[in-house]
Amino acid sequence: MLIETPAPRKARFHLLSFLLTLLNSLGLLSGLLAILLLVIFGSQAGMQRSERFTFSALGWASLAMLVLLLPGLVYAIQRLAGSEKPAFSVANPRRVARILVFIWPLLMLGAYFAAQSNGLPGAILAPMQILVIGIPIWYLLEISRRNLPGGKAHQGWGVFSAGMLIAMPLALIVESILVVVVVILAANAIMGQDALMEEINRLAMRISSANLDPEMLSRALMPILRRPAVLATILMMASGLVPLVEELFKPLGMWALSKKKLTPAQGFNLGMVSGAAFAFLESLGYLSGVSGTDWVLTAAGRVGSALLHITCSGLAGWGLAEAWTNRRYGRLALGYAAAVVFHGLWNLFGMLVGLVPFIDVTAGLVGFLRGLGVIAPYALGVIGVGLFLILMFMNQYLRRQSALELAAAAPALAVEPQMHAEPLAYEQVFSGNVVESPTPKFESKSDGTDSEDRSGQGSGF
Repeated sequence: MLIETPAPRKARFHLLSFLLTLLNSLGLLSGLLAILLLVIFGSQAGMQRSERFTFSALGWASLAMLVLLLPGLVYAIQRLAGSEKPAFSVANPRRVARILVFIWPLLMLGAYFAAQSNGLPGAILAPMQILVIGIPIWYLLEISRRNLPGGKAHQGWGVFSAGMLIAMPLALIVESILVVVVVILAANAIMGQDALMEEINRLAMRISSANLDPEMLSRALMPILRRPAVLATILMMASGLVPLVEELFKPLGMWALSKKKLTPAQGFNLGMVSGAAFAFLESLGYLSGVSGTDWVLTAAGRVGSALLHITCSGLAGWGLAEAWTNRRYGRLALGYAAAVVFHGLWNLFGMLVGLVPFIDVTAGLVGFLRGLGVIAPYALGVIGVGLFLILMFMNQYLRRQSALELAAAAPALAVEPQMHAEPLAYEQVFSGNVVESPTPKFESKSDGTDSEDRSGQGSGF
């Protein structure tokens, strides 16, 4: 009996890989240009020490971005060439992350002593910021996605690149537009109030002459911050509009995978990666604007912000996967709403911590906000613990859900004993995209090239 062997299928052009190659290439060129400009302007004579530190910190942040864009570029080029072999691998990423977490307090201690020196901060703190910010983010990612099935390294790195190069800039642009709109509306509302206009003009002159001195800024801002309308507007922007915008844009890179039938575990994982990219760039931006002991305090506080972004984006990513794959749109609404609420509460209490020194009255709305500001540090701690527990709960829940679905689907995937097919990845089982081999295989074969995708324990992201 003659069996004709079907002709091998032609490799398809991967449009997403091409777009990712183009995106990362442009990102690398932009990063190199930014480093060049920072070196040129940062080396000018007559600059203050704080300004020189800012240029140095931004330069190191740009260099870190370049390094983190390389894996996504390599994976995209590999897929364009028809290869899906792992390009990067860490033998036991969780163990490495745990070791680095134990080193992190030593780095913070070294940063504290470096900040006390007159000449070291610019040389030590600027490169140290990469590790101080990156280690907690990596650790949170690894413990939150441990043993979750279906992770694909090339998808993770692609979403991470999109988060840095698309989601973060778009969110900042939209937030800036909203701030401008609010300022314009406020200006129109006070145009006829001459006394208030004079007060604002005096405030602008005092701020311009304060030279960023905290005490002078505090005295200048005190009169305007006593107004309930001003406080309410600031808090509404920070705890309402900002979370709505950021939680909408952070998982933007996942939309390119909306047709891939992502499992809920994959959606949760990719959502956390999106939040990690956002948290990394945001934290580096904050650290570039502070120095001295304030740098150490800000770096420590950014750990909580990283936990916030990773958790909220993970919930949003889980909701997106449930909607795309299982048409459970209620879970999409639940995931997005939970992300916005947690983000809004975090921003509210975080803003109140900074506003309490400016509020010295105890009547009405301002007094109520001052009372919230007194408990704000404790509220932030409670929210942080709650976010961490949510990560642990989602990990356990998705692992159980994946095991049950895999067990339920196993009988349908049974094959005849004499015909052993290639082992199927978890995402193939539940996506419905099971592709049969063009030629029958009579022996099991596994070369290990897709072990990273099936286990979810690939390198880094």
